[in-house]
Amino acid sequence: MDKARREKILRKYIILDSTFKTSLWMIVGIIVLWSILLSIDFNFFLLDGAPSFSLFLMVIFCIFFIVYTIYAAVKIKKGPSDPDWQMIEKDVNAVFLERYIDDDDEVSLIDIHKARKKASLNGRRFMDKVYDAMTLYDIKMPPVRRYILSLIIVPSLILVISYIPEYVSDYITKTQAINKVADVIYGLDDAFEDKVYSIYYDDPKEEYLSYGYYFTAYMDYAMDSYISMSVTNEGKIDYMAYSIDVDPTEDIDANIAYIEEKLAGYYDIVKDLDIDDRFLEEPVLSDSFKEEMRYLTIDDERVDLSSGPMYMSYSIYDYGYGPSADFYISINNN
Repeated sequence: MDKARREKILRKYIILDSTFKTSLWMIVGIIVLWSILLSIDFNFFLLDGAPSFSLFLMVIFCIFFIVYTIYAAVKIKKGPSDPDWQMIEKDVNAVFLERYIDDDDEVSLIDIHKARKKASLNGRRFMDKVYDAMTLYDIKMPPVRRYILSLIIVPSLILVISYIPEYVSDYITKTQAINKVADVIYGLDDAFEDKVYSIYYDDPKEEYLSYGYYFTAYMDYAMDSYISMSVTNEGKIDYMAYSIDVDPTEDIDANIAYIEEKLAGYYDIVKDLDIDDRFLEEPVLSDSFKEEMRYLTIDDERVDLSSGPMYMSYSIYDYGYGPSADFYISINNN
């Protein structure tokens, strides 16, 4: 066998052996990297679903690494039966035998047998034999580190680069969404600012939330009555609630008058807002609802009324700290 062909065969097995484990680990590594990139998108941009192109690349790379790992394992496994390797092995055994027998010495057949056994590569791990052959023929090792780094860096870099347009697009979407939400939230803040005791809201300029944003306006110092709204990331109000606490030990008609006063105060603000019409419906206690409130006891716990998207309830409860009562209205945008 000529020198060039022998070097090519030996270098091939060295490269396969050196990159086999790297390829095996990269099956997991590329999935982990993709998961990290996806997690960044979820946490910073609230992406709904995985980008199809990056998912496609991840699957392609995984298939490549699986195929290459199987190919390398099979080639190394079948290496000892490769006719080209058997020729190399025979030559190597002969060279090793010459090193153990001096032609000038008188040797017996037993000595020759012992020398052959000592020089033979049989019984040794295949790749150990390949490395021995590389050493024997003084063949320069192939740039295995370059192949290993290529298997790691090239697909990883391609996957990362594929995410850059996604990040840019999601950042633009996020910024536009924040601006829409900010217009709504700050508009609500201006509308309620001088008419309520205090206001709390998720500031869209400070954070981008997966569940949207909450705006709450408290009517009085005790903060036992408030109006709350939920704003989606598209800048739409999808939920509004009125909550008013009352003392069930007080006269029920006085409590009803108190609830109606609070509702009127809130509605006076809400009616001028530029929001969906369903939220502009005036919350009014019907006579039948008031009548049920008058006869409600702590044992009955709750009286409910639902009309379209508006749900209204009055509850009396005692968790061991004395009786309490709560009037609640919720309106959903659906």
